[in-house]
Amino acid sequence: MIRRLSFLILLAGLILLAGCATGPTKPADNKAEAERQFALGEYQQAAQSFIALSQQAGTNQRTLLLLRASAAFARADNLYQARQIFKSIPLDTRNRTQVLLSQLVESHIALMERRPGDVLLNLSSKPSPSIDPAYLADYHRVRAEAYTMLGNRLETARELVRREKYLTDPTLVEANQKAIWQALAMLS
Repeated sequence: MIRRLSFLILLAGLILLAGCATGPTKPADNKAEAERQFALGEYQQAAQSFIALSQQAGTNQRTLLLLRASAAFARADNLYQARQIFKSIPLDTRNRTQVLLSQLVESHIALMERRPGDVLLNLSSKPSPSIDPAYLADYHRVRAEAYTMLGNRLETARELVRREKYLTDPTLVEANQKAIWQALAMLS
């Protein structure tokens, strides 16, 4: 009871904080739009969208949306807020999607703290192919960024190639292909 009440208070506080952000703050109308914002690097807006969507969702979906909000706050370099949300989420360790998303949150935080070795350790096991393609694309993107930090451009390119099969948005596919070519160009 107390944990649920503290979770609701934290969620209300996050919504208030999200409203204080500068720039356009119109949240996405659905999860796909929020995932697109995240993939395009609009992290603060994506975080706000995920939080807004979580208020209307059932328990399992709320957990997934809050995990995505936590990852988005981490990428927006708001690590304190990312950690606060992450700590407040009751995870079901039997749920493969929740486990992957929690690993992604930890990896996004590690990436922002410039700890690529921790990212690769967190994401060392291959996720189930039945998981949402947006999450699988994020998995490969985060691994690619970790390899880039380590200077391993060949592995960066491999992860980006793996990522592409999960992308459907033409803008994201084009950006991914450019990133592959950039990684390969840095090999020489």
